[in-house]
Amino acid sequence: MNPADTLVLIVDDITSNLRVLGEILQNRGYKVTFAKNGEQALERVITARPDLILLDLMMPDIDGLEVCTRLKQNPEIQSIPVIFLTASHEPAHLLEAFSHGAVDYITKPFNAPELLARVKTHLELKYLQDWNQRQLQQERLIRSIAQGTLESLELQSLLTNTAAAVRAYFQADRVLIYQCTEVDTLNPDPTLETQPGRIVAESLTEGSCSLLGLTLEDCPWIHTSLDRSPSLVQAGGFPPHNATVQPVSAQHQETLAQWQVKAEMITPIFQRSEHWGALIIHRCEVDAPWTPEELQVITRVVEQLEVAIQQASLYSQLRLLNQELRHLANVDSLTSLANRRALDEYLGQIWKTLLLEQEPLSLLLCDIDYFKAYNDRYGHPQGDWCLQQVAQTIAQASHRPMDLAARYGGEEFAVILPYTPSEGAQQVAQRLQANLEALQIPHRGSSVGDCLTLSLGLVTVIPTAALSPQQIVDSADRALYQAKAKGRNRLEIGTPLLS
Repeated sequence: MNPADTLVLIVDDITSNLRVLGEILQNRGYKVTFAKNGEQALERVITARPDLILLDLMMPDIDGLEVCTRLKQNPEIQSIPVIFLTASHEPAHLLEAFSHGAVDYITKPFNAPELLARVKTHLELKYLQDWNQRQLQQERLIRSIAQGTLESLELQSLLTNTAAAVRAYFQADRVLIYQCTEVDTLNPDPTLETQPGRIVAESLTEGSCSLLGLTLEDCPWIHTSLDRSPSLVQAGGFPPHNATVQPVSAQHQETLAQWQVKAEMITPIFQRSEHWGALIIHRCEVDAPWTPEELQVITRVVEQLEVAIQQASLYSQLRLLNQELRHLANVDSLTSLANRRALDEYLGQIWKTLLLEQEPLSLLLCDIDYFKAYNDRYGHPQGDWCLQQVAQTIAQASHRPMDLAARYGGEEFAVILPYTPSEGAQQVAQRLQANLEALQIPHRGSSVGDCLTLSLGLVTVIPTAALSPQQIVDSADRALYQAKAKGRNRLEIGTPLLS
């Protein structure tokens, strides 16, 4: 620990004591600042943030004990060690000093070697405590990102939480996460590797202007650094640290001034060796230089963030794949209508809802008349085309989002019509038959006409505990059988029967 990197506040109402203590410490290389009373000491601690306080125990107005008590009540400064200066050797006085938060005491008149030894000891202890605290905060920061990945693999949530954690650690005014926009693979621009990106997550202090959603078309400096080193900018120039240093363009300077930024750190984020985006930290109130320790921390943060982004991306791909698989599992591949499995699941779900609400449910079962004869006469490829035409007609007839048209099996189709009384369901059936008739699909093998026709069975109920969805299906199936038995190309309305 270098004495020149530390600041000691000396508080004493006697000027000669201030002078003596100041000379002893300055001769050893320490930086010092002074206060002549308790109020001045409290103000100086807030503005100067010393590393150690030498505090006179006995002072007029506010004594050292009261000053120490107030210091320890402030979470922002309570960790600063306080050494009391006292002419008293009374054990009671010294015990009281320790009870108010002092770490040590020095008796007057001052002994220079003893003073320097005690100051050195407590500064080293504070340095170790601060170092341990910083290490703990770093681990908490890294762990929070890792934990966030475990708790949620949603990318937006991950980025927002990371921005907040980074801002809290760096005590920054604004933290942004910028994402490059993928090239449109359908209409790629050969002149660009990436399209202009945008700010997708941010965390900022109250009063700072929001940049969320900002498109950075006019900020090309974000793309200029392709290595992993943070790029630093200070209001007064670049700090002398090992970081990527770029010339600051007039446009860059103007933009930072507009955003009221005094210090900026841009750290690129990569995915599979490609530039994914950047983590950007802004200090707007102070232009304190970025320290080597901060550069190490942000490098660790970005490394963890890159892993988290990759996992979130894989999760997103897996989720889309699962959605596609669920879609394939619930859709009939030939007609693109819902399949029997999806029909049964939806019927069970809507049944529970309508049972609670006591609203009507209608179910239509449809069968293509003499479809075997159609296949025999026109061939199976033409039969598949015929099924597709009927499926489209059924889908168009039941157009509400809550309605479900499905392929029930073979040449049979079903339509679930929630919140639909019998009259409304009959209108759907009539519309369906009229639409199919308008297609005029030839069917020379039919015994009821020269064009394709349908037989339909309909049942409408208000669900009760005495009924089940399967009973409704069975009732509609019996009605369909009756329509076939009565000559086909007709609608029969059935009544649910208790089993």
